[in-house]
Amino acid sequence: MGDGARGRAQSRRGLGWAIAGSASFAIALSVLMILPTSAASSASSLLYGPPYKHASVAIAQGSLVTGCGKFAVQKGPTWNGRTGAFTARALANASGCQSPDVGVSANWSSSVTLSVPITVSNSTSYLVNETFALAMSDSWIVEPYSHCRLDYAAASSECLTSSITDVYESSYLEDVTPGNTSLVATPHFPYFAVNSELVWAWSDLLCSSGHCKPSGGNVSCNYYTCSRGYHRPGFQGSVSLSYTRSDLFKTVALNRSNSYVLVVTLVAATDAQVVLEHAKGKGTPSARAELDMAGPGMGLKLLSIQLT
Repeated sequence: MGDGARGRAQSRRGLGWAIAGSASFAIALSVLMILPTSAASSASSLLYGPPYKHASVAIAQGSLVTGCGKFAVQKGPTWNGRTGAFTARALANASGCQSPDVGVSANWSSSVTLSVPITVSNSTSYLVNETFALAMSDSWIVEPYSHCRLDYAAASSECLTSSITDVYESSYLEDVTPGNTSLVATPHFPYFAVNSELVWAWSDLLCSSGHCKPSGGNVSCNYYTCSRGYHRPGFQGSVSLSYTRSDLFKTVALNRSNSYVLVVTLVAATDAQVVLEHAKGKGTPSARAELDMAGPGMGLKLLSIQLT
């Protein structure tokens, strides 16, 4: 899929997506947020972990539905300070009811934001290391239109059926010293799990100097694999995997006279869509995305934050 097509899909569906998979898996990973310098070895080491006694916690969730789209939250979102675990379970469902003007979609997202006060004993550059563990299950169904006829004379035309689940976090470091508030380290967005399935045909009318011509294509994606073509009957299933990962961010100098806050947001989301825009589709399409991080032993855990 070209960059333009990918960007249009992102805009249409409201969730950034990458071709990756997730389901029934356990992940232990360390996210290196700040690169060390030679002075870091002489700094005092700080270790933060559950229950993060002096941290503030904010839990949020939101949803967006169009047409006859539906979502259901079976559990959560919740935060367990004792274990540092974020848990949630939800599904999004879209079916091909008669609402072609707005399409049919269901989007649900939830988050836990942890604000951890940071005080250092030495003024120097620090390496900040966050350690996470993730256990979750994931399932999906994508049943596209059995036939899609695009209108190549329209400004845009598409048939889209998609299912998305994703889990990610964002972190940033802020100086909260009175009179000296500033962003020390800009937000960082590592994805832990992204599962995206879709069957999509589209056309955009490109015009220049009074001449117009359609540009588009069709693509089908299941788990890691995308291919050209409008795949019927669609996709359904689940996957499993495990991995470790480290992400490098930047070098930051911290001052012992200042006060800092490390803000960590953990996010889980589901999204299902059936869209028919300036096109004719046959059949009864549907999409379903389900995410479970609330079963026994499941959840996205912030195990520790370490400064060295």
